[in-house]
Amino acid sequence: MGSPGKGYTRFLTKELDPIVPCNSERGWPQKEAFLYEFGYGGKKIYFRAVVAPGEQAFRQNLIDILAQVDGARKTNSQRWSSVHTATFSHELTSEKYQDDEVLVNAIDKVLDEIEPIVEKTSGRLAKQLPSIEEP
Repeated sequence: MGSPGKGYTRFLTKELDPIVPCNSERGWPQKEAFLYEFGYGGKKIYFRAVVAPGEQAFRQNLIDILAQVDGARKTNSQRWSSVHTATFSHELTSEKYQDDEVLVNAIDKVLDEIEPIVEKTSGRLAKQLPSIEEP
């Protein structure tokens, strides 16, 4: 699990957890340079692969690695950069989700859709991140 936040679930994969640096001075509480993030707002669930604020050359290297994976979006932000995103329409507080099975099925659909993104980006970062010089 990554830095906690109200309305967010943040995480890294097992292969990324030991190698993602915690050097982001203006980012999350635990200073991770990169995290996967689920955000919950209204009737939507957002998934993002996010590069945190920090030293620009290092950030750009992370963004360039993530941009090599199909589906990346261009980002010019100097602070938070969501390179891969997905949005799902599920109002999890809806009465229809009071049935555990319906809720589990909705969550499984979301996880099935983001799993390829996580696998590809995590694999690419795990391979290339150790060669990037940290600030």
